[in-house]
Amino acid sequence: MFGLFIVLGSIYLLAPAKNPPKKAVTTVSAVDAYYNSNELTIIRKADPKSFIDSCDNPDHDPLSFKNEINYYVYTYLREYNRIYLGPSVKKHYMVTGRKAVALTSHPLCMLTPTRWKHALGPNKAPSETLSKKWNNLTHEYNGGGILIKQKFWERFFSCLAYSESLSTVGKQNSLHPGVLFYNDSLQKKKVSQTNIGIYQFSPSYRGNIYPCIRQWNQDGRGCKITNLSDAKAKEILSSPQQSFNIFCGVTKILQMFHIQVNTTNPAYRDRPRNIASRKKQCVHPFWHKSKAYNHFGPLQNSTGKNLDKFLSCLSAGK
Repeated sequence: MFGLFIVLGSIYLLAPAKNPPKKAVTTVSAVDAYYNSNELTIIRKADPKSFIDSCDNPDHDPLSFKNEINYYVYTYLREYNRIYLGPSVKKHYMVTGRKAVALTSHPLCMLTPTRWKHALGPNKAPSETLSKKWNNLTHEYNGGGILIKQKFWERFFSCLAYSESLSTVGKQNSLHPGVLFYNDSLQKKKVSQTNIGIYQFSPSYRGNIYPCIRQWNQDGRGCKITNLSDAKAKEILSSPQQSFNIFCGVTKILQMFHIQVNTTNPAYRDRPRNIASRKKQCVHPFWHKSKAYNHFGPLQNSTGKNLDKFLSCLSAGK
């Protein structure tokens, strides 16, 4: 079923199809323009040998990363899901609750300097200017309808894609066009030294993609991921159209939200006094990895500069 909206005489379609109509709501193209690039919107040829890209695209249609981002944002925009974390992760983050979450299930948090410090640690807060822009975005998001929220998340994951990998296309090795990998020699485990694809995951099936694999199988995608191995993990992360890599990127945010609303440890969630809506706890994606299972370096401000770059992209034009 498609959701149909009429805004100022134009028809906007919230479409579950991976290849939505040209008038479908999207801000992904604007992010390409922000970076003076076309990595998100360029059409990627399908590879019939890539079973993971074929799961939700059985006809092997040519697709862009934009199509994949829009598809998974749509899928998890309002549909509440039980998020799989795994026993050791739940124990570490003291997750005892079972509340389901979606991208829009909770309001986003307004963040003060104290709240940034609580989430990221000392000296990791973004600049005051960009912190204000985040709060302005949050105010618009919390007060907006579903279209505002959809456009926010489309831009969020598009900016994150450039922050993680797409801004270095042509400067790193690639497995397929736009599918980059690099070696991180600081990691102790050899398999963890390789980072692959649009959101730079390591091809260890026992690592932090394992909850994504379980989520993929649990949520009834077009096929299941079986016969797990590190070789299989590399295969699904490096596919030409990046279906699983993007799916895992979206569900990583849901995993953070799941921890924040289901943990018993106040260090892993925002304080009640900062809740945007008194009826619901607020959530946000900016956490040190020790507090919220955060995979993304830019959302941790890991370099001290990459969070500012991400927020500059997210708030561009606002």
